[in-house]
Amino acid sequence: MFRLILVLTLGISLTACDKPPVSDSQDIIKVTPREGLKFPDTDSGRAVVAHLDAIFATGPDAEANYQASLTALRTKGVETITTIVETYNNADKSLYNERAVLVETLSELRLLEARDSLLEIANEKLPERVLAPDDTFSAIDQESIIRMTAIRGLGHIALKDDTAANALGVLATHREVSLQEQARVSFAIVIAQEKDRERLVRLIKLFPGEYKDWLPLVGVAPPAPSLN
Repeated sequence: MFRLILVLTLGISLTACDKPPVSDSQDIIKVTPREGLKFPDTDSGRAVVAHLDAIFATGPDAEANYQASLTALRTKGVETITTIVETYNNADKSLYNERAVLVETLSELRLLEARDSLLEIANEKLPERVLAPDDTFSAIDQESIIRMTAIRGLGHIALKDDTAANALGVLATHREVSLQEQARVSFAIVIAQEKDRERLVRLIKLFPGEYKDWLPLVGVAPPAPSLN
């Protein structure tokens, strides 16, 4: 289940605060105790705040509540996407975990309208690689996680969208190995699930190498039909 995996992977707690009283001077909700992550005081802003809370909730109904919250975000469509993207763009760059959660939420919407934003995030310039203490992630490692999250989102969309699929083909040759590998895994899943022969041939030609070599890493997709 994505929600539980995300909680374990990030090891952080985003707790949505109560909506503050409305006033002329206050139109922002602070979501976490850390400065930098803020949402607009709108219906979509409150819905995304509630969703972040649902991600890290516990209890027997936590997964069902998470899925219901995700469905509610999808119904708001472009409004939800705009809220997430604007919050991401305005966030303090040091809030790696919070930014990753925002991008994961954008990815999990699986909406075509999110494609261009995911593409932009996936292609954001990475910081230079510098040595970091053994027990910490460097800035490039943290930022790479965010880019990989966006690439997974492109994979969801690429199941039915050629622009996203083409982007995966390009990202599959990225100079950063972690991004390159994520793109190949996501692209391999798309190819393995494609049923239209004409599109299948086109996608296989875009893949750098043999896509089937990457399927054992995920174990979720059957082999695509043979082209012979």
